[in-house]
Amino acid sequence: MSSHTRLLLNEVLARWSELPLVDVDASNGNRQRLVELLRVEYGFSQNCAEREVGTVLADFAERLQRAVAV
Repeated sequence: MSSHTRLLLNEVLARWSELPLVDVDASNGNRQRLVELLRVEYGFSQNCAEREVGTVLADFAERLQRAVAV
């Protein structure tokens, strides 16, 4: 697992602390797996889970890009 993936998964856990660590690790940052975790653990609808995960991934990518540019 890359350091970027580890950072992303830490952010996922910070945002959704009820997600089981083992399941988050197993997702390896895969968008669809994260969406499914939110649906199962939080009862989110498909659209809501996709929107939530999309927001976290976009925010993470933006911060990572800014950090690399510095």
